Amino acid sequence: MLIAEETFGSMEIQQLVLCMIAKEKGDETDNYLGDFSVLDVNDMDAYKKEHIIGAEHYNKALISRERYETDVLKRAKKENLFLVIYGLGAANVTATLFQRGFKAIFLRGDIPNFRKLFPNGLLTDGTVNSIDTEVLTKRHQFLKDTRGGRGRLLYTPQGNRRAKSAESAQRQKRLSSAVGSRPPWRY
Repeated sequence: MLIAEETFGSMEIQQLVLCMIAKEKGDETDNYLGDFSVLDVNDMDAYKKEHIIGAEHYNKALISRERYETDVLKRAKKENLFLVIYGLGAANVTATLFQRGFKAIFLRGDIPNFRKLFPNGLLTDGTVNSIDTEVLTKRHQFLKDTRGGRGRLLYTPQGNRRAKSAESAQRQKRLSSAVGSRPPWRY
């Protein structure tokens, strides 16, 4: 169980894509994660169907064993790697690994979300072994350039809920002015 002060990091898929591109190109300035490994904690069938290129499968049932470490975890500890974890139940796996001393980062989102943002060059069924840096760079730039630099698909605007509540407040104001100062339940 995590203590209240302990928090693990999280990241969005576009941040991971930038780090993957930088790692592929050997550019140390854009890869702020440094050395990292991507872990998919979905079940094996979902992993075989589709996963991020270069992601390794991690059976989340193994997390209950305190003293048992897979080869991925041994290598991460030995090489001081960041572990970027995604999939169903990834938050629990990330929290547990973080508590055990690993550099664990939770990747927000899921495969359908990743496919929506980056339809080409990021996901594979196991047939492709390296990311397509050119396609991913162009797609990331497109997402970044739309909507005045905020990105139409890259960033979800926070104002949507506020806009709806503002609209409902204006509608309520119009209704109250039409009814007058009396409450609507009084005639």
